[in-house]
Amino acid sequence: MAKWWMLFLLYLAIAWPQFSQAQATDTADIRRLRQHFKSFAMPRGPVKRPSAGYGQMRAEQAFYYGCLGVKDSVKYCLQEWLCCGGNLDPGTVGCSAYDYVKKEPWWKDFEAKAQAAFIAKNDSLKKPELAYELLRAAGADQCVRYMGLSMRNDKKLNKLGMQVDSVNLVLVRRIVAQQGFPGISEVGSEASQAMFLICQHADGDVAFQKKVLALMQKLAERNDIEKSGVAYLTDRIMVAEKKKQLYGTQFQAANVLYPIEDEAHVDERRKKMDMEPLAKYVKAVKEMNGGDK
Repeated sequence: MAKWWMLFLLYLAIAWPQFSQAQATDTADIRRLRQHFKSFAMPRGPVKRPSAGYGQMRAEQAFYYGCLGVKDSVKYCLQEWLCCGGNLDPGTVGCSAYDYVKKEPWWKDFEAKAQAAFIAKNDSLKKPELAYELLRAAGADQCVRYMGLSMRNDKKLNKLGMQVDSVNLVLVRRIVAQQGFPGISEVGSEASQAMFLICQHADGDVAFQKKVLALMQKLAERNDIEKSGVAYLTDRIMVAEKKKQLYGTQFQAANVLYPIEDEAHVDERRKKMDMEPLAKYVKAVKEMNGGDK
């Protein structure tokens, strides 16, 4: 599951606001999850052990076994992922799909080994421990939202989502208070982007988002952050305040953008933030949503 949560980062950052109370559990959830399992978690061609491909496959299987509640299979697949290297992505460890196994006797030792392996692999970073913490938290953030693609009406899932967002908000508030916003030079590009992702989902605290945005803008001036994150958070805040967005990143419905200020020049602004043209971006989002609706 090579950085699987990053594959959904942009879509979920724009299309998924705070979690809200859902309807009754959809009785088709398990059938859909089993179909996802068949589609994504089964071997695709020859996959030998040990290899990175084998580890990745086992991480994918752990996620879907977690959704289905099969504890022993989660344990086996995660331990296989770790011993075979996988990609040592902390997002896999943070995955919300198997939170219920994290009180099992084996979990503490498993995570300690995963963290040590990640830090050893990324010892060139100034703050590898912080990078691990952020990527783990972002894994929980993206996992619970990814689960929502198949379980949109699950009350327990929505409750879990709110818990994840609450815990992650405490984390990023602490980080900002202690050291500001970690840039690429400190924690690497993926962990810095993970910090942005969590802050992007802090919709209940716009004042905090504004504080984060100011820190991100300073980092962008010296190219120590992905500039696109500044654009996304800017638009997120403007939409929350009932203003027109500047970069066209936020959707009010599956394929409908919120109004854009001076839309004729939006691509000029997007280019300055290292972003693709608006039409190409909208097309990609529509394709992800299954076309026009």
